[in-house]
Amino acid sequence: MPSNELLNALDHVDDAARTVSIEPAPATSRAAHRAAVLLETTIHAPAGAVWDAISTFQQLNRWFGRVLPSEGTAGGYVIPGSAWGAVLARIPEQHLRMSWNFDDRTSIVDLDLTPPFDDSHGRGACDLSLSHSSELSDEDWQSFGVIGVGVAWDLTLLRLKQYLQQGIVEIEKGAFSRPAESVRAELDAWTQSREAHEFMRSCAARWATATLTAGTPAPVVDAQLRGCEEALFGHLEDPSGS
Repeated sequence: MPSNELLNALDHVDDAARTVSIEPAPATSRAAHRAAVLLETTIHAPAGAVWDAISTFQQLNRWFGRVLPSEGTAGGYVIPGSAWGAVLARIPEQHLRMSWNFDDRTSIVDLDLTPPFDDSHGRGACDLSLSHSSELSDEDWQSFGVIGVGVAWDLTLLRLKQYLQQGIVEIEKGAFSRPAESVRAELDAWTQSREAHEFMRSCAARWATATLTAGTPAPVVDAQLRGCEEALFGHLEDPSGS
C-alpha cells in the first residue's frame, strides 16, 4: 500500500472511540459473561457508498473477503471457513443488524450510520458505529476477554476506510476497474506488514483500557491482553517487528 497508510492507520487508532460493556450472562445461558464492544469512527466517503460496501455481496467481496449468500436462509450469508449468519434488520443507509455465528457461538452485530455530512475536503462523510454483543465462558473471558474481537473489528473498519478512500481516488482518475481479487490481495498484504502489527498492538492496548474502564480488575485485563497478543503475534519471531 502507499507509504502514507501507516499514518492513516494510526489516525484511525486515535480517532475511533472504543467502549466495552460487561454484565452477567442470563441464568438460562451456559456462558458466564455477556459483553459487547462498541467501535465508533468517521468514514470519509458518502453514506451511500459506505452502505453498499457493508451490505452488498458484490462490494463485500472486493474488500472484506469472500462472502456468499446462504442457500435456503432469507438474508443469510456465509464466510467460507469462518462465520455465518443472517441479516435480521436493515434500514438503507441507516442501520444493519445481523447474527454472527462462529465456532458454534451466536452473537449479534449492529452497524449504524449517522446522517451524512461534508468533510473538510468537501466530500461526503458519515459516522459509523459497530457493536458486537456476545456471551463468553469464564475461561474465554479470563484468557482473552473481548480485546481480540475489538482488534478484529478495528482492522475490518480500517480495511473499509482504505478501500473506500482508495476507491474515491481511483474513481476520480477513471481507473476503478480492478478485479476484486486484486483489491483484496493488496489489503491482505498490508495486514501482514510491520505497520499493521503496530496498528493491531495499539488497538489492543486501547481495548484493554476500555475493558479496565468497564470495571474489570487490572490483573484480569493484563492476562486478557497477553492472551490476545500471543494469539495475534505468537507465531512471529519478533512480534515488535524490530
